[in-house]
Amino acid sequence: AGECVQQLILHYDPETDTVTTDIPFEQQSGKERVILYLRKKKINGQVTNFFEVMEQCKISARQCRNIQTALLATGVVKCDKYDNHKKIWEPQ
Repeated sequence: AGECVQQLILHYDPETDTVTTDIPFEQQSGKERVILYLRKKKINGQVTNFFEVMEQCKISARQCRNIQTALLATGVVKCDKYDNHKKIWEPQ
């Protein structure tokens, strides 16, 4: 049995229209980190790519591919354009 969060405090930032928690970055799952990162990109009208997501979210290539597949299936991200050899991730 793992640890369970019993209380979660959310912080709303009206400038970026994002919500963050008191859970440290290191304790967030890879998927949570990617989703939060994509939300920030979407709010700022930016796109990203596989390698940037991997670096910024501190996840492995394998984990990034698995998360990408899940996010594509749920429509959170769209990946169909290229910048040189890098596939662009466009948050939806």
